[in-house]
Amino acid sequence: MGKASKDKRDIYYRKAKEEGWRARSAFKLLQIDQEFNIFHGVKRVVDLCAAPGSWSQVLSRNLYVPAKQSPDCKEGDLPLIVAIDLQPMAPIEGVIQVQGDITNARTAEVVIRHFDGCKADLVVCDGAPDVTGLHDMDEFVQSQLILAALTIVTHVLKVGGKFVAKIFRGKDTSLLYCQLKLFFSQVTFAKPKSSRNSSIEAFAVCENYSPPEGFKEKDLYHLLEKVGTPSGADDLDCRSGWLEGPNKVYIPFLACGDLSGYDSDRSYPLPSTEGGSYQSLDPVQPPIAPPYKTALKMKKQLQAAADRRHGSGRRYPLPLRHPPVIHGRFTACFVACLLAFAAVTTTFALALTLTLHRPDLAAAYAASPRGGGGGGGYAVVINTWKRYDLLRRSVAHYSGCAGVDAVHVVWSEPQEPTEELRGSILNCSRGQGGGAAAVAEVRFVINTEDSLNNRFKPIQGLTTDAVFSVDDDLIVPCSTLRFAFGVWQSAPSAMVGFVPRMHWLADPGSNTKEYRYGSWWKDIRDRIKRH
Repeated sequence: MGKASKDKRDIYYRKAKEEGWRARSAFKLLQIDQEFNIFHGVKRVVDLCAAPGSWSQVLSRNLYVPAKQSPDCKEGDLPLIVAIDLQPMAPIEGVIQVQGDITNARTAEVVIRHFDGCKADLVVCDGAPDVTGLHDMDEFVQSQLILAALTIVTHVLKVGGKFVAKIFRGKDTSLLYCQLKLFFSQVTFAKPKSSRNSSIEAFAVCENYSPPEGFKEKDLYHLLEKVGTPSGADDLDCRSGWLEGPNKVYIPFLACGDLSGYDSDRSYPLPSTEGGSYQSLDPVQPPIAPPYKTALKMKKQLQAAADRRHGSGRRYPLPLRHPPVIHGRFTACFVACLLAFAAVTTTFALALTLTLHRPDLAAAYAASPRGGGGGGGYAVVINTWKRYDLLRRSVAHYSGCAGVDAVHVVWSEPQEPTEELRGSILNCSRGQGGGAAAVAEVRFVINTEDSLNNRFKPIQGLTTDAVFSVDDDLIVPCSTLRFAFGVWQSAPSAMVGFVPRMHWLADPGSNTKEYRYGSWWKDIRDRIKRH
């Protein structure tokens, strides 16, 4: 019943299964090609964020398979298709799979080796983060993913090549457009017919790759930062506000695909069959290693650890898998909103209450399985990238927070920090305390590899188990850090984050403030919507 309902509501989902595509997104690339003819003359192509492989299928069927079936085509003339993703995917004819990180320079080297030292004619990217529903945040994260893809594009795309990437339209779209125009003479934002009208999704179709004269790949971020700054290199506050008014940028926007074809937001009747009942098809290729399998395994391990810690006869309930069915669309939406609001309110009310009652927290620290006595002893890891003023501000703040043992600066730039910069950052940290003993030690973690994933690498020299990781542009109050450390101490198997999530008292009748992790409020909202 559920599958048939989705087949009726989403015509492209149904057509994808009938035509053998792994996902409905295949139609988006096909419709973009119908409008822009991006496959013409392409011999080498890279598919970024390729899993589950629908765009790689399109490339294979439109480039590799026709060339292979041509009697005049020699083996060395076959198009080369390289698909890159962190997740593995099932094989596709004519597609070379690389399991790697698109922000890593070594991945670009692997691609060029597969191309025998040549560069690509076309790079496509249908990657997107897990959306939160907050359009401004989703737009920002998606734009950062595109700029990460641009990093590998500048290494592997030949001059005159093409680049197609998914975008989320929003107030800063003009800034992204100007950044892409630095490298491509023609940039058009397109909306395929198969993309839902209710979605903020669109695609940037960039043609004729022509980087600035003298451009070096390592200078990419310096160049991007100058876009959207009214005063040039002296003002690196990258924003799009000044691109409005008299400086307004008009972005070419085009609807593509057969405009008289299927409407992605409309429901269509199911086709009739000889037997009289419609038989829904299974997906062409389910994920072979989906991340949610790891999440479910970790959830079971955490539950088992909690059972062992508190005794086999006592279980701590996890969120309901099947909450009561709520009849009526309005009622369900109303209750979902109430639950979401209640979850957020509970989180911040609990944080405020426990912050104001520090004696109780101190008692919780002392009785905690982690120990810690007065609650001190945690490290702060600051992830930075060429924003030295923000880095100085962050180091000055966190090094002055009580309980911070050390501040580790994760450095990911090609050049090591200068002695002048090191000295100024150390001076910032010393200026926050009344004496040398009152300030946390500041250490630099130097990475020789230029990658955004350096933040996830093991950090040497940690003297504490508790680590708080934060970017250099975010300042979290010391009192909030203190509270998070208290929650972490009382929940050894949990990870504490600054997002709307619920922590319940493990035993309301106990004087010791022990907490257990409840659930994300968004998960509760989604469960209600599904029922």
